[in-house]
Amino acid sequence: ELADFGKLLREQPFRVALVGEGKRGKSSLVNALLGDELSPVRESVPETAAVAEFSFAESPRYAVTFLDEEQFAYLDRYLEGEAGNTLLRSKLEELRKRAGEARPHGFAELTSRAAIPEYLAVNGRFSSLVARVSMALPLGVPFCRLADGREDGAASGHVFGTYLHGLFESGALTERLAVWLLARKGLSPEEGPVESHRAYQERQYDLLADAVRSSLDLNAVYAAMDRYARKSKEAEL
Repeated sequence: ELADFGKLLREQPFRVALVGEGKRGKSSLVNALLGDELSPVRESVPETAAVAEFSFAESPRYAVTFLDEEQFAYLDRYLEGEAGNTLLRSKLEELRKRAGEARPHGFAELTSRAAIPEYLAVNGRFSSLVARVSMALPLGVPFCRLADGREDGAASGHVFGTYLHGLFESGALTERLAVWLLARKGLSPEEGPVESHRAYQERQYDLLADAVRSSLDLNAVYAAMDRYARKSKEAEL
């Protein structure tokens, strides 16, 4: 059973949803994590008009899922109640205009990444008819290879992920990571003070101890400990 459970954990897809109000940086965050400009961004107004879905694939694939009849009717009804919102109102007019035309249905593969804005951006030709734009991408490489030959985790752009624990305890990985980050910024480790991981840990413990001392009445704590010690000694007698 444990083996089956482990297999399930390795093979099942994990979905992470990123939601929020308009113009809060969702697309910018996704682009930063992926290291590429895949989700459309505009400075002054919201730019992403449909759900964008990202997943891993050995080679890039792009696809569009269009609104079905039920989704189309629901969106039409919702937008009717937003008459004061000019952006949504324009979308409603576009929907009504295209409702009488031969509009695409179901699922369609895109032959080029360049076509994505036409389906995902607010002013895209087909964005008002789209439920989801899916992008399957070769997102990074394995983070490491274990002693038994298995690959673990992933690394892509500025993002690293692994199931391994305690990687930063020895300090060796931390120091190598710091050197790598400095190199990306064109800096040399010799240009600044060098602190070992052990020294850094001790400094953090000292800061924690100082914070505890400043937040507690240590005299009262010591007095309570002394009373407890005396009572314990009296009980032994």
